[in-house]
Amino acid sequence: MIKKKPKNNEIKRLRFKFFITWLLTLIFPIIVVLSYNIAIHGKDSIKEITNPNFFNDKVFQIRTLNGFEYFIKEINNTIIEKPSLDDMTNLIENFNKSNFNNFDFLDTFLIIKKNNNLEYFKVLNGKFTDDDIDNFKTLEKNTLPKFKSGKETNNEEIFNKTGYVVARQIDFYFNDDSKGSIFIFKKYTNIRAKIANVVGKNLLFLVFVMLSMHSIFAYKMSKKFTQPVENMIIATNEVKNGNYKHLIQFENDFILNELSSSLNDMIRSLDEANDYRIKVETTRNDFINSLSHDLKTPLTSIKIHIEALRDGIANSPEKMDKYIKNILIKIQDLNNMFDELKVFNELDSNNNNYIYQNVDISLFLNDIIDELKYEFEKQNVNVNFKNLLEDKNTFTKIDIDKIKRVIFNIVTNSIKYANTKYLSIEIKLEDKNENEFYITIKDNGVGIELNKADLIFDKYYRIDESRNQNTPGSGLGLAIAKTIVDNHNGKIYVNTKNKVGLEIKLELKKVNI
Repeated sequence: MIKKKPKNNEIKRLRFKFFITWLLTLIFPIIVVLSYNIAIHGKDSIKEITNPNFFNDKVFQIRTLNGFEYFIKEINNTIIEKPSLDDMTNLIENFNKSNFNNFDFLDTFLIIKKNNNLEYFKVLNGKFTDDDIDNFKTLEKNTLPKFKSGKETNNEEIFNKTGYVVARQIDFYFNDDSKGSIFIFKKYTNIRAKIANVVGKNLLFLVFVMLSMHSIFAYKMSKKFTQPVENMIIATNEVKNGNYKHLIQFENDFILNELSSSLNDMIRSLDEANDYRIKVETTRNDFINSLSHDLKTPLTSIKIHIEALRDGIANSPEKMDKYIKNILIKIQDLNNMFDELKVFNELDSNNNNYIYQNVDISLFLNDIIDELKYEFEKQNVNVNFKNLLEDKNTFTKIDIDKIKRVIFNIVTNSIKYANTKYLSIEIKLEDKNENEFYITIKDNGVGIELNKADLIFDKYYRIDESRNQNTPGSGLGLAIAKTIVDNHNGKIYVNTKNKVGLEIKLELKKVNI
């Protein structure tokens, strides 16, 4: 089965930014040239560029008559009759002004010449200043095309002086047989030539603008890429050197922020793993030191007793029996220690299966109290049970053997470290609320400092090494208790005053039967 590549919005966004950047660098110079062209030559300059037939449409008889063509037709119809000068001027003045506005040629000007005199001037279309009109009035008589001169014109000279060229020349005779000519001028604008001229004259400038734009975009894009990549390199080098606290700095709109965020998550995970590794190594070292000490104490005692037996110091049956009994006690201490190590390893690796069943906790605790009393009665330990939930529902769902181990571990811990001649342990059952209840185990020993209360459930933790150096144990009893209670979705914690006995509370959930 072929795996599909996951959709990555970050990659799509990156590609889109590159496309927009390329598009802007392509369009911007075109916009600059067109804007310049429109500003200089007007809006029809775009039509001339985009419509190849723009000028062809001006040719007569290719399409229906427009305003300008109709005007020319009226003039042609009039000159057949050999009009007077007044007839011609009246025709032009009285011609429908709206037709002038429909001329396809913008900025159109008309002059009537009679013989060698310029008799009449008229703005047909467009905006003309007084200076523009004066330029036409001051044209030399011989500057204008001659009567029936055909295609011979002086357009270059006229254009240089007025900015206009002769678009139409109509020659005729007045009623007195004098020669007459009508000249229609239009503003000359060769848009393509102008653009070519502008581009040619400003080629270096346009190249400079395009290079500048590409440089600016390239710089900004490279900065957006190189800065994050540089931050990534710095962060990965820090990780390589063992510093897992250095994260990649980036902003929300930062390109590759998804990658940076993922790398930061990885660095945080490495940091947590490193902290865990350090903690495990510290715990392992503490465990080895603690285990070597805890093994050394009973082994040394066993060695001394065996050497005493070998050397005949135990010279009576009573002494020999005492020595052998002490050796057996130390061996049992070692056995208990290894048993706790095995249990904790199974619990910690989740290899220890739990067998849950509904149990009446009151009856369960009564049985445990009887067992505790029997086991510790020779050690001057008084164990009492205070049940505040008699005649109430006290069913819970537990693993009997494991909760029994929890209570035995807590009581055994009190016996080991209470440091009092007459130890009293009270186990109390009471309600917390309608869904939970407390099991409180309290002794009258020396207690614990409040700032160390939460530490007693840590693996291999001992409150006072100097005080407990001769006390056998693995340091795992309360850690085992906490692991078991946690797996029952319960809670276990110290609830005691500073150095006034030790009180440990268990919270377990009720079940309805």
